[in-house]
Amino acid sequence: VLGTTRILLNKEDYHPNTIKVNLLKAIAAIKDGHTSITGITSSFGMIPLELEWLSDGIYITGTALNDTALLGGKITRIHHKKIDECINALKQVVPHGNEWGLRNFFSPYLLSPGILRGLGIGNDSTAITLEAVLPNGKHIQRTIHAVFSFQNRPAIQTLVTKTIAIADEYRESNYYYKKIDQTILYLNIRLLDNQSGFPFDAFIRQADSIIRTDAIKKLIIDLRQNPGGNNFNNRLLIALIHKYPELNKRGQLFVLTGPTTYSAAVTLRADFETKTAALFAGLPVGDRVNHPGDAKTYTLPHSNIQIRISDYFWCYTSDKDKRIQSPIDIY
Repeated sequence: VLGTTRILLNKEDYHPNTIKVNLLKAIAAIKDGHTSITGITSSFGMIPLELEWLSDGIYITGTALNDTALLGGKITRIHHKKIDECINALKQVVPHGNEWGLRNFFSPYLLSPGILRGLGIGNDSTAITLEAVLPNGKHIQRTIHAVFSFQNRPAIQTLVTKTIAIADEYRESNYYYKKIDQTILYLNIRLLDNQSGFPFDAFIRQADSIIRTDAIKKLIIDLRQNPGGNNFNNRLLIALIHKYPELNKRGQLFVLTGPTTYSAAVTLRADFETKTAALFAGLPVGDRVNHPGDAKTYTLPHSNIQIRISDYFWCYTSDKDKRIQSPIDIY
């Protein structure tokens, strides 16, 4: 952090983007995804795309309505630099506690021309030139201009997959359930905050009733879309599992996680590891097993830049547990 602070004072380049990016570097050096600068779009601009980092590369999953030809394209270069070089540069500025946190948070940084310029990728603070390979094998190049507020962001066309379509049915829901067959219950918990008119404890009571009356044999809990919420709701779900010893067995209880599993959902995952017999499927969560959180916002006095800084360390396993990545039983 001290080394990055010295870079901030380097008189060789006083371009505003470079100075702000060096501040990002100082914050990212803490290696805490909850500690970050707010307002990336308004500070640095962002091109109107949506991205997903898959096992074989970074794909375009959403575009402005007038540029849907890019949908499904795999990005190969940005400003003529290979995408791997760009990602390596981004590691310096994206706040993250592990590799999966980087995958969770990379997108707005990669889509920001101001941040890329500050990292020495291109020299345009208002647009990004990218190259991609489309699903039909065609190579394409586009220069896309940034917007500097979400109000000016154009409507986005997204790729629709079966998974997204199912989730879209419940897009206003923090949590929902489905019976996969007569004896398997699937709980999707997308946010650990109370839903208006349907608090989390009511959802747990509803799940309890189904388990009891329908003789459920297997329980699947999906946390893959869950960015967090209220840690104190976690105990309600764990208490439900403890009511049914026949479900709290290896091979009967499954928890699905991924890079978007974050914050309070990471502590819920830790509760499942230490207090139940759950098997974990999917990908590791987007933070360390034990991690800082509950960030508070501070405004820097001269620049008015707002920074969120973690205020509490959540330790749900052991203070000796330094694991950076959560284990997975089924990939």
